[in-house]
Amino acid sequence: MEQKFITPPNHFGFHAARLFGEQGLLLDGSVAYIEPVGGGPEPAHTHETDHLFYVIEGELAVRCGGETITIRAGEARRVPGAVPHATKKPGRADHQGARPDHRPGARGCVGQMR
Repeated sequence: MEQKFITPPNHFGFHAARLFGEQGLLLDGSVAYIEPVGGGPEPAHTHETDHLFYVIEGELAVRCGGETITIRAGEARRVPGAVPHATKKPGRADHQGARPDHRPGARGCVGQMR
């Protein structure tokens, strides 16, 4: 099945395609391409599912609660859906990454995972 890239509501320079639907604890998975200084949504949002951001290339700033976390190529972070969050691609380079959504579990922004 061919997946088309879309720009989610309130995002800018952010193109995502769904890779799969619910599989066990994972509710779905997407891959995103974020243009230079792209990101979103604005304003920050909350929802029932958590995100796991994994950066393939470049870096991504994730505003989560009251802090901003920079995720670099090869790093991953889990962001709880219940905590207000948004993404932004700092600088001029493009960002590519994957984002599986999973059932909620954490209350605060989670540290680096490798």
